Amino acid sequence: TVCPSTNCSTGVCNATGGCDLLPLSGSCDDDDACTDDDSCLAGTCQGNLKDCTDGNPCTLNTCLNGICYEATISAGDQCIPGCVDGDDCPPDYVCYDGTCIYSQYDQEIYIRFLDHEIEQCSSNDTYKLIQHYVLDTEVFEAMVQTANELDLPIDSHVPLSLRAGTAGPSVDSIEHLRNIEMDCASDSPVLHEERLEQLKNPDRMSGFELRSFLHRLQRLPAISNYDQARCDRVIAALESTIQVPTLQLVATGLIPPWSRDDWDATLDRLPHMAAAEWRAVTAERRADPPEDVDTTFAEWALFLTGRAHSAGVPIGAGTDTPIGPSPPGYSLHTELEFLVRAGLTPVEALAAATVRPAEFFSLQEDMGSVEVGKVADLVLLEANPFEDISNTKRISHVVSKGVGYGGEMLIEAGKGP
Repeated sequence: TVCPSTNCSTGVCNATGGCDLLPLSGSCDDDDACTDDDSCLAGTCQGNLKDCTDGNPCTLNTCLNGICYEATISAGDQCIPGCVDGDDCPPDYVCYDGTCIYSQYDQEIYIRFLDHEIEQCSSNDTYKLIQHYVLDTEVFEAMVQTANELDLPIDSHVPLSLRAGTAGPSVDSIEHLRNIEMDCASDSPVLHEERLEQLKNPDRMSGFELRSFLHRLQRLPAISNYDQARCDRVIAALESTIQVPTLQLVATGLIPPWSRDDWDATLDRLPHMAAAEWRAVTAERRADPPEDVDTTFAEWALFLTGRAHSAGVPIGAGTDTPIGPSPPGYSLHTELEFLVRAGLTPVEALAAATVRPAEFFSLQEDMGSVEVGKVADLVLLEANPFEDISNTKRISHVVSKGVGYGGEMLIEAGKGP
């Protein structure tokens, strides 16, 4: 399927070798709004990947392992791809050479991708982030090896095909606590074998659908079969791996943001476009609140965070903004409250949001604490957070990049243009 037209730099090859132009702006609700050769991904019509047998199946594209990928466009020291990182892509797609592609491919592509990006952007110290759930052991180990060779910190989920106690020691940080419950279950080996069988995906579900199906299938049974001795061994294996539980997300069912007294005032302080979208979500949730919310995993996440912390596992504060909805800033304050609820002291919770991230990025000599000679990015409070962690929201002034903000000036700066 070779496109004869040079105009296909703005489109994709269709099945007959012609070129379908893509709406680079605009939106779609489902695949019916797109051409037959496109899919509706993240609200935008995007071209499906096409098989190829040579290096030039489409203008500006690269043929790699029989699949056509859009080539990266480079200018000087800057990578200028169609997508910058995984956040620009829908769930279970990754950003490869500027194109959102479904995350089912092999080790060679990962390594070539990583090497290519380092070659293109090393002078600017720019690296792309790959978010991927369905990794087999070989690919996972190859990625870890490459990151270690490049002295890059590794932030990871627990891949669906691996156990937490196996994957955890190989990485520097793990997000969300998800899939740890399987390793803590008395029937963990059985659940793992069942999961590996399901990951063969005979029904060809999308990655997002497969992940959600596995969580529905195994999460609550695993929690109900909790084995303390087995879980103690898993926690011990994670003793040097930062756990970022994102409790404000995974435990949101306990205290939904729209049920909080300060939620509406928070929306008033957000940039106008974000505020409008989240007001609509708030109105919908308040008008039709869900009944009988299952908080089993939320309570498990609090419990496990406390257990891990008590065992000396390092805890980091993260939010997964903007999912939830989770406004930047506000969601971090909520996370601090949940960390204290899980068993951390206010001082420990604050360290999880300041000292711990600086250590993860090896920046502790420059930031993470208030000391002479360190970067003076500061938040000044009206009340002591050591006495009540919610006092972190009683902000008087912020100093950022040498500029002080306070009062209405702070609020207006947060809203943006």
